[in-house]
Amino acid sequence: MNQPGLNYPYYEMHVRDTSGIAFEHWTDSRSVEMHMHGYYELFLISRGSCRHMFAGTETLLIPGDAVIVPPHTAHGFSISKVSSIYNCQFFSEALDSKLIAFLLETLLPDEAPDEDRLIGLSEENEALSQQAIRPNPARRGVIHLNPREYAFVESLFASMFENYDDRQMLYTLKKQKFTEVILLELHQALHRQNRIYRKTADGKELAIGDALAVMEEHLSDPVDINDMAEVYGFSPNHFRKLFREATGLSPVKYMNRLRITRACEYMQQTGMPAGEAAEKVGFTDLNYFSRVFKQVMGCPPSKI
Repeated sequence: MNQPGLNYPYYEMHVRDTSGIAFEHWTDSRSVEMHMHGYYELFLISRGSCRHMFAGTETLLIPGDAVIVPPHTAHGFSISKVSSIYNCQFFSEALDSKLIAFLLETLLPDEAPDEDRLIGLSEENEALSQQAIRPNPARRGVIHLNPREYAFVESLFASMFENYDDRQMLYTLKKQKFTEVILLELHQALHRQNRIYRKTADGKELAIGDALAVMEEHLSDPVDINDMAEVYGFSPNHFRKLFREATGLSPVKYMNRLRITRACEYMQQTGMPAGEAAEKVGFTDLNYFSRVFKQVMGCPPSKI
């Protein structure tokens, strides 16, 4: 349906009970038009990729990326090949009020919601909200889960589609608690993510933050961990340990993830052949590129 004065259609929540929470898992290649809705939407990319139009930008999302879209905010998906996406739709009043006010204030992107879209915070929660860590604005609210976080959150989503309990009250309670746990886990992931991008006086965080910036600016160059470690006075092994603690990945795996994401953008946006995209992001061996691509994306380059 359309609401007066808005250019985008409004979608209703597809839920068969009165819980105010709906879980979906869809595997499809069909794009979703720009739209709005009166509930919060949380989604996790499980396989494949999609381009998400949100907060005035278009962002490529790959497995392990999660986003929360607030009510009355236009967004849409552009999907070229079959992708698997877990989705949770919910109204704020369906969850614990003390928890949800703090978590959503923390997790929502800076640019998307205005005061009318945010949950009103009680005086009891206002102190908590002041401590909330805002997402890196350049990421438009995208939360990059490390392997442990991703496996845990995906397992919670998957569990919602197994062993359905006919006792509606218990299933409704399960939906509520799982949604709250997922939001808590995303909060922790975002806290870790923002520590990486926020430069502090701590030499360890500064080292990792600078290393990530260098990687993003020099995707086609070889990764020399020894040189990076030497710049900040760490041994290579200690630097790898710090890097893994901050990102959940080794420097090489993190760099490969960045390169594959950029290669996907080249292939999808310009129709660039896989071999040319691979070379442009620093892969000289096409077979190795294909292996890494499948590890990151869950499908070969030919499926993009």
